[in-house]
Amino acid sequence: PDYLTTTARSHYVPVRLDNGSFLYADPNRLADTHFGSCLHRVGLREGIERRVLAKLAWGQIDLSSISLDDVPVVDGPLGYDYDPASLAKLMEKHQDFILGVIERMYATNEYGIRDIQVAAACPSVAFAKEFARIVGKYTRAASITSTTHPTDRQKLLAAFEADEDEDSDAVIHALSSVFVLREGWDSRKAT
Repeated sequence: PDYLTTTARSHYVPVRLDNGSFLYADPNRLADTHFGSCLHRVGLREGIERRVLAKLAWGQIDLSSISLDDVPVVDGPLGYDYDPASLAKLMEKHQDFILGVIERMYATNEYGIRDIQVAAACPSVAFAKEFARIVGKYTRAASITSTTHPTDRQKLLAAFEADEDEDSDAVIHALSSVFVLREGWDSRKAT
């Protein structure tokens, strides 16, 4: 998301909206300034109308130490996207940094994240387990991997979907997985 305003300050740039009108933005508050190549752009209105956006929060994390320049873009079944294997390798290389950011978010409870149902698709089993361990310091968290027994898997999914008023101590707020919760898995609560 871009931070747009009706105020035109000297260093602000004009941003043309879909309806032809203009708003203004500090260039440092534009997504294009921080995210290099744009693969696909969806406006907030379209995202809301198509009901694909979960609760939104905007924060800035310095990712300058992680570059996607060497991650190839491939034409996959859903169109152009970063090569999943290369992206997983890059994430694994920077696992400590990424998990550190996640821990800071949960430690400070930015945006009330401890109370939001979060489903994390992770690049490896080790990452998924470490995600659940770190997040579990601050809220109920679990990991589902290929080694999770089907009975335990069903219990974890039920605890993730449970309502707070049923048993607030049993509700799982963060669930991580690798290829277990993918296309076809749907949750009315997952962010």
